Amino acid sequence: MSAPAYTDDDFAEFDATETAVDVERIGVIGTSEIFDHDGYLAAISDMRPHTVYMVSTHHPRALATLLDTSFLPEGADVHVGAVVTDVDTAHRVITEMDTRTSFVHFAQLEGPVPREIRDALVASHVRWVVVGSSECTHAMHPDWVRDLRDFCVLAGISFSFFGWGSWVENTIPCGEERVVRVPREVSSSFCAVHVTGKLAMCPSNPHNPFVRGEAGWTVLRRANVSDDISLLDGKVWDEAPFDLMEPEPAR
Repeated sequence: MSAPAYTDDDFAEFDATETAVDVERIGVIGTSEIFDHDGYLAAISDMRPHTVYMVSTHHPRALATLLDTSFLPEGADVHVGAVVTDVDTAHRVITEMDTRTSFVHFAQLEGPVPREIRDALVASHVRWVVVGSSECTHAMHPDWVRDLRDFCVLAGISFSFFGWGSWVENTIPCGEERVVRVPREVSSSFCAVHVTGKLAMCPSNPHNPFVRGEAGWTVLRRANVSDDISLLDGKVWDEAPFDLMEPEPAR
């Protein structure tokens, strides 16, 4: 089983219309159902002048209101994102987005993004989708991320990938492709994940689906310090809507 290969030229026509995200990234803070007013105030007080920040939260309207009444350093540009952690909250946070919310952040995926959520992104005129986080501990099947990326490309939505977190796909380069490497023994350092979310080749389920050639599986391993967890199919995806990241021209 091999992962689809994407060369740097595959989406060159789309990249030409995007600008890279060069930002100071604040992690996903205040993602509980209770709005952490003091936590956000502390983060705002630590912001530096002339720096672009991205802050994602379950409560984008509340954070935007707090920013409106807070002192920001000169030139600090804060983009507020709506965090989506599950299907139940997706409709609420996406439909509540307004002009002060710049992006939707799928902090971690637990399965393919359902069609109704994709339709909501289009219907709400979402222009920027961010996936993943360096703090993510959930094992994400790469096809879940690829499918959402491909949807965004075709829908004209800018796409950024923030990282796999604790688990990365266990692949080795083979020409222009990356081939999944299957470990010989069951270990807590590896797991097989199916596109449906089922897990195998781990202490809780030692079954090896690759022996019988079962489709839809890939192997993940625990990330180490040498892994670049921000790569998706060997490419950094850091698109952003041009007019959100570029300062307005002087009048």
